[in-house]
Amino acid sequence: MGVVSFALLLHYCHMSESVFLTKSEVEHPVYAMQRDHRLREKLRAKYEAHWQVFQKVAYEGFREKFQREFYSCWWEMYLGVSIINRRLPVVPGRPNEGPDFQVQLDDGSTVWVEATAPQRGTSDDQIPLEKYDGQMTTEPTDEAILRFTQAMQVKRNKFEEYTQNGIVDAKDGMVIALSPCSFQDEAMMSLEFDEPYPLAFLAGFDASKVVVRGDGSIHWGGWRQTIQRKSGSPVRVDPFAQPEFSIISGVLYTVESPFNPETEDKYRMRLYLNPEATNPLPASFAGAFETWHEDKDAGCWHS
Repeated sequence: MGVVSFALLLHYCHMSESVFLTKSEVEHPVYAMQRDHRLREKLRAKYEAHWQVFQKVAYEGFREKFQREFYSCWWEMYLGVSIINRRLPVVPGRPNEGPDFQVQLDDGSTVWVEATAPQRGTSDDQIPLEKYDGQMTTEPTDEAILRFTQAMQVKRNKFEEYTQNGIVDAKDGMVIALSPCSFQDEAMMSLEFDEPYPLAFLAGFDASKVVVRGDGSIHWGGWRQTIQRKSGSPVRVDPFAQPEFSIISGVLYTVESPFNPETEDKYRMRLYLNPEATNPLPASFAGAFETWHEDKDAGCWHS
């Protein structure tokens, strides 16, 4: 399916069921606000427009799960629409059997995409609520990097399980799609982690020492292999350098928010290619996104 205009989607919204369900005792408070608040009408229309596209590949029970698990399900829907709008053929997902999205390319190759939106956490290492003190903090905190790293490990293990169970072929492309959307509060005082910061939790680079040159290439003045939890235990934060992560072909990432989601722009979703991947992604898939890759000779990353 190609790119569908927002206006056309709105025109056909009346032809199918709403993405929102009636009030429930177990619904997420942000879900309820998006559905009911009188000032969220335009935003609701965007959700409904996205649903017109996503419902064609959504699994049964998605709307009920969306009502309970707002952020993770919003990310699934946003991601699905973004993939479809890039004319990548998506097979309906099997949430209880395999990854969230199966992309079956024209050349016969398959790319699987597993979505994750890590939560703030509940331990001493949880993402702190942002406090406004005259300026906004945009660099990722160690707590955020730890949350992303943990999410990467969980999804890497899931892919290994899918492979062992025969759901995913070991030769298929495997992509983890990460979103920081659940780190944000309703007031949009967001903790934003835009490029090149994902490399701080993918390749272990020190985000405080980054240099962005005029040609757009990303150079680093330092790197760190681990971050210490407040408990004192070290955690590896360079999955792309770890052999066990070679099964992961790449990582999709965006800072798009459920409070102002856009999906049509190619540059709103970035794909970071794993330089040590066993199965590099086909060009027909990678070319649909703004792709970042490592240039080992130049000692930098660039798109």
